[in-house]
Amino acid sequence: SVIPGPAMLRIRQDVLRRLSCPQARVVGSDRERLSFALDDGLRGDCAPVPLRAIVLLREAAADEITLDRLSAPAAIPDLWSLAFRLPSAEGRARCFAAVADLAARVPVWNLYRPLTLEGLPAVVARIAEACLATPGAGEEVAV
Repeated sequence: SVIPGPAMLRIRQDVLRRLSCPQARVVGSDRERLSFALDDGLRGDCAPVPLRAIVLLREAAADEITLDRLSAPAAIPDLWSLAFRLPSAEGRARCFAAVADLAARVPVWNLYRPLTLEGLPAVVARIAEACLATPGAGEEVAV
């Protein structure tokens, strides 16, 4: 399970010019990004949700979308790089065991996609399609 984080969204200024966030309010900004908080009625309750898949976002060399499932051993280096690790040898060993267990139990995918706003709807559709095809489809999915 995963525990959802804050109902927040950070958007680059250049991207925001092409999008709208009607159900969110600005709660912070810096030179490059604006931070939005979702309206209270859209927020969840932070209850744990089942983790059904992990999708690693990659840039495609071409304008095509490909989704490749990784074997557990191939997924471990990416998951390890994203994991929180305590500085002790015991903490790192415990973290590595958890990462290996996660890779063995949850499908991990590489999603190669173009980095364009025009391609975003197709990318989202491809992720949803893959999530709905995984075991446990129909349940809430956190990606």
